[in-house]
Amino acid sequence: MKLLEKAYILGEKDLLDTADTDALEWLDSDEAIRSAVEAVSAPGRSAWVARDEKSAESLLKAAVAKSMKRRSRADRRLGKLVFLGRPRQGIFNPALSLFNHVAVAEHWLSLPEMAEIIGSRDRRKYVVGGAVDPGTDTLTVVRGDLSLLTVPLSVFRPSGTSKPNFRRFDVTDFGQTIRFGEYEADVDAVLYEGDPDYRRRERARRRQSENTFGASLRRLRLLRNMAQSDFPPLPARTIARIENSEVGQPRGQTLRTISRHLHVSPEEIASF
Repeated sequence: MKLLEKAYILGEKDLLDTADTDALEWLDSDEAIRSAVEAVSAPGRSAWVARDEKSAESLLKAAVAKSMKRRSRADRRLGKLVFLGRPRQGIFNPALSLFNHVAVAEHWLSLPEMAEIIGSRDRRKYVVGGAVDPGTDTLTVVRGDLSLLTVPLSVFRPSGTSKPNFRRFDVTDFGQTIRFGEYEADVDAVLYEGDPDYRRRERARRRQSENTFGASLRRLRLLRNMAQSDFPPLPARTIARIENSEVGQPRGQTLRTISRHLHVSPEEIASF
């Protein structure tokens, strides 16, 4: 599988405080877009997020110009393209010709959250957007590397009195929770169900991490029917990193805040 080499977000950079990184770059002018397209060395491994129609048009113009210099059809494709808004047909058709994958979704994370996920190394385990299709009874999600995964709606089974309302789809908790009205499902459960490679890696990881503090915190949080955003003033992202063992075991005020919201002593968390 080809790994994502670089992601580009097209639009006004001053909307966010997000800085460029080795894996993520903001393009806030036509000239910046043209330069980036010309400089791409591994076209199939790049990803582009078009925030509006104007930036999408600039990207497609630059992509067409570069495609005329390429020798083969494979060389002419520029990787993955995501439209944050539904594009008009005139834009969508050339996009399909010039990019390996094109994604359009009904709901997206906020741009700051999306930027952070796309720029992270473990982007494939998060979801940045998606859409429900009632006609086929499916949900298609856009992962952090901008690849697509489609699963049947039947995987979202009612839990007690909570039933999924597929008309109210959303993505929350920094791309780690899928919501259908009041019903919530963990993104890792969806990836586990629909992606065999993810399932194989997750099984191996779970065997190694079942006894971590983060795993205990996650089990207790779910037992309390709480979201990762239910630990103010700690942001949901902090709870997610702890649960995923991306940081060490919390201490001091962070640990006391978590235990207070869970209504247990700090020492009890690890016993779950």
